[in-house]
Amino acid sequence: MSARNSSRIALDWQLRYVSRLAAGPVPAYATSNVRVAWQSASGVEIAVMGQDLHHAHHLEWRDGSAAVEIKRSALVTLTLRR
Repeated sequence: MSARNSSRIALDWQLRYVSRLAAGPVPAYATSNVRVAWQSASGVEIAVMGQDLHHAHHLEWRDGSAAVEIKRSALVTLTLRR
């Protein structure tokens, strides 16, 4: 979902669901990513993003004793457009 208006602010939201993986076993999970950005008339964009927001971390893959977990994260970007 994306929303834009004349104030040069953008809001993007992504919700995703991943079903249980039998080859792990890895449980099902749902999570969201959110991005809010502001763009100036001169082409400067500042954005704040949050990724994997529903839980502090979730299991992506497990192979024997090795496991891959993804942690919640945040990011700020500055983009210059000419």
